[in-house]
Amino acid sequence: MSALFEIISHEYRKYVFTKGFIAFLLLIPFAMVFGVGVVMLQEATESAKTFTVIDRTGQYEEIIQDAVDTNRERRILQRYDEFVLGLESTGLVDGQDLKPPFRPDDRTDARREAFFEQGGLEEGSRQLKELVATDLPPIEAPRERYRIVDLELELPADASADVIGEAYAPYMRGDEDVPGGGRLTGVVLIPEAFGQEEDAEAVYLTDNLNDESIATFVRRAISDDLQRKAFLAEGLSEEDVVRITGLNASLRTVKAGTQAEDVEQRRRDRIETLLPFGLAYILFFGAFSVGSMLLTNTIEEKSNKIVEMLLSSVSAGQLMVGKLVALALVGLTPMVFFGAVGIAVLTFFGAGDEFFGLVRDVLLGSPLVPFFFLYFVLGYMLIGAVYLGIGALCETIQDAQNLSTPLTFLVLLPTFAFAGIIVDDPNGVIAKVLTFIPLYSHVTMMLRLSSNPPMWEIIAGTTILAGSALLLIGFMGRIYRAGILQSGGKATWKGMLDAARASKEDSAR
Repeated sequence: MSALFEIISHEYRKYVFTKGFIAFLLLIPFAMVFGVGVVMLQEATESAKTFTVIDRTGQYEEIIQDAVDTNRERRILQRYDEFVLGLESTGLVDGQDLKPPFRPDDRTDARREAFFEQGGLEEGSRQLKELVATDLPPIEAPRERYRIVDLELELPADASADVIGEAYAPYMRGDEDVPGGGRLTGVVLIPEAFGQEEDAEAVYLTDNLNDESIATFVRRAISDDLQRKAFLAEGLSEEDVVRITGLNASLRTVKAGTQAEDVEQRRRDRIETLLPFGLAYILFFGAFSVGSMLLTNTIEEKSNKIVEMLLSSVSAGQLMVGKLVALALVGLTPMVFFGAVGIAVLTFFGAGDEFFGLVRDVLLGSPLVPFFFLYFVLGYMLIGAVYLGIGALCETIQDAQNLSTPLTFLVLLPTFAFAGIIVDDPNGVIAKVLTFIPLYSHVTMMLRLSSNPPMWEIIAGTTILAGSALLLIGFMGRIYRAGILQSGGKATWKGMLDAARASKEDSAR
């Protein structure tokens, strides 16, 4: 037993206590911080999408401007609600103590209008300060998402879209300055016959066809106005039109078994639903990456005759098990390290942000995390055992690739092909079948767990996976013992079976 622990310790230290591995552990958090910093920098420096409106009907420019103002107010109200909910998560304030419309609630048009009529952010901040004994940071209004500018270019009244596009192109490229700064994103051209003739259509001119946000926004604003006019033409009053167009079905998506009124629980359930996607991705590629390390290490030690020295001190079975366990610990090390760093970061930011606090609580309290580590170990043992057997028979990396490529595709293609189906229907036939196929059960169960599959399926699928891993370790162990000192010849699948059969016969003798 001491020899086995010595192998595990040796193999683990060989990977972990290297400059490359330590640099990897240190660089990834820096890369994560850098990525977050880039996103924050983009948000801080991103200017509003600026466009101009050429309205030859004289009816729609004001409509579009009203839509821009409404969008700005909705985003301000959202920022206010998020600020209050963040204070609630820290226990500094109870949002229910605030009076409507300053109490966080559904962001309806009626609440939005009342919010700004009664003072907006300034009044909301004042009410919060009355409830909190400590000083609060100011609530900063979000940047404008859309902005309309008038560049006052002198163009013929009947100028075509081509002429208009050419005239405004320098502003889109940034060659000419736009009032208020930034760069012109596009031009909305509304012809004189728009809304009167069926074939008359508005045009959005831009040099970036990949960005449809302004076109979608303007289309929605104009469509709402056209519908309003159609209602009025049918004899409805303005009040009836506002009432009808303001109707919305109140429908909340709530996880079965939880209370619909519990807003925090709904957010927690949403995070728990999304969490398995990231964990399954890490699980799949983590198991394969560590398995590949095991394959490469085995071939290198065999070609350099290092394995012969190791086998002078331990048995082939001990060496195989030691390598499997050590590489599993190597794979778990960065996950535990990054998990601890992530919890620390979420704890720091969670003090002032409700979302980060909820993510931290989910990670610390969700059963998905221990299941993730369980399925990582089982999935790795299954794949790693195969890679060890392949590595024991192969002389070169190229030979190993010839044998391992079919295995890679056997696992890779169905996993990605059925992942979408499992997510859409986690308790469907395909998801249930894949649960009991060992090559796919670890990823499948990770994707299914947030949907509360039957307990017997969890137990049965996990038991089959664990049993298959043990059986495969035993089978590949025979191949490993037969092939680790073997040299010459070409490694094939038939050769693997022959090696397993020969090793079994030797054991029987």
